[in-house]
Amino acid sequence: MTIAMSMAILGTVSCSKSDLFDEAAQNSAKFEKAVAEYKANFVKKYGEVDPNQNWDFSNDQQYYSFSSSTSRTRAAAGAVSNPKATPAISGNQLNNANNYFTVQPSLLQLMHDNFKEGINHEQEGTYFGLNAPENDFYIQPIFMGQSGGNFELRLFIVDTNQDILIWKKWENMIYKMSDFDLWHRLSSSNNNGGKNLVDAKYIKSVPIKISGIPEGAEMYFYLKITSAASGYNTRNEQLGSPDGYIREYAFTPDAATLNGLWGVNKNSTDPIQCKLIGCEDASNPATTDKDYNDVVFLMYGQPTVPQSFKVRHMTKKYLKRYMIEDLGDTNDTDFNDIVVDVIDNYECDILVDENDNPLPLPQYQNPVYKYVDTDAKIRALGGTLDIAITIGNTTWRKSDYFPETYTEMMNTINPDYNAVIGEPFKVTGYKYSENNISVKVYGKNGEKDAYIVGFPSVGDVPMMIATGTDVKWSKERSGFNYKQFQPNEDPNLPEIVEE
Repeated sequence: MTIAMSMAILGTVSCSKSDLFDEAAQNSAKFEKAVAEYKANFVKKYGEVDPNQNWDFSNDQQYYSFSSSTSRTRAAAGAVSNPKATPAISGNQLNNANNYFTVQPSLLQLMHDNFKEGINHEQEGTYFGLNAPENDFYIQPIFMGQSGGNFELRLFIVDTNQDILIWKKWENMIYKMSDFDLWHRLSSSNNNGGKNLVDAKYIKSVPIKISGIPEGAEMYFYLKITSAASGYNTRNEQLGSPDGYIREYAFTPDAATLNGLWGVNKNSTDPIQCKLIGCEDASNPATTDKDYNDVVFLMYGQPTVPQSFKVRHMTKKYLKRYMIEDLGDTNDTDFNDIVVDVIDNYECDILVDENDNPLPLPQYQNPVYKYVDTDAKIRALGGTLDIAITIGNTTWRKSDYFPETYTEMMNTINPDYNAVIGEPFKVTGYKYSENNISVKVYGKNGEKDAYIVGFPSVGDVPMMIATGTDVKWSKERSGFNYKQFQPNEDPNLPEIVEE
């Protein structure tokens, strides 16, 4: 199965207490035999299933959208010819020493003045979003404080629901501890005794160019924790500007010496705009210092950089994709007979005082989200039988929308991963953490041959899995290998070299 981003098991996900045998107690002996054949074929293809195997790989996928009286609307951004086009992310060649740009001492001093090591700044921060500029802009990692685990800097574009990898921890940073020292490449095994760049005298890094985002598009940066630092954060957490884990500081180029910036036209009269983006990687209230210097980026552009606006109203979406087999063939494990996305919607208002400033903690730090509703979207139907999908208390039946004689496979042979089959529909009674979803499959004799597939128990052979909605389902008759989703390290181990 093709995946859009690395996925991993969330270690404490709750599963439905019922497996396909419990829910299908009324099923015929014919069905029981087919299930036995399916399980045998699955084990033959992929090996024995670990008794602790959890089939929910969704990792609490969540994204924000927001509004503010000062933010530009999507309509104001104007029409774009291809809003779904993937923005271009590019950097200089790693092996060419000339492409490492020096972080000027005055810039480092400016960073230290605003993101002081070990000093808690959390009440100074503001939940904010960004509007994309008309021009390309650049991100350059310039500092890494004492941070544990591993993480990625990612950019989420609200308008197009695109989640884009920008940079990985340890990537393209070198340093010297003194005038007489050699240059060292920063890594988990070469990290200044765990202090990273805290005392480094000289730092060089590679800038990253970001282009192709529609002007005015709303977006935000966040750190995705890829391996945890025990007691500080958890794997797959998303710590970003809309939830108070990233701060920014805007300054003019004359506030710090900025020589040799990649991509800047030295002969242009256009100004250069600059910001420092300080990120916090620890979410545990008992251990986080909120000094926002676990990693710091220089963001610059000519003539503008993404402009920020204070977030006053936010929506949060929890997303999950279910990929299901209907047992039409006991040797078929492409998991595309039914693909359905389920999205829980929440919203909150940021509490402010009469001067439009965020209220003191804890109201600001922990805004209360209220549940709004749940949406479901059918994305693919690779099976040819009639089916009824029950999500919580809501049932969607295929034959209500397509003739029972309709046997064409929908969106699986050459899938369009942005397409939705039919209209999205509202769901009630769904429990995100319990995966209370099942599918009733009608045989050739209708109700007489019907059987029910539920979410599998831990350690069982699955006919249904859950993933994030960024995971692409298989094309027809393409094999599914669930081991692609397995973490390649213990999430509580120290950081890992990412060469």
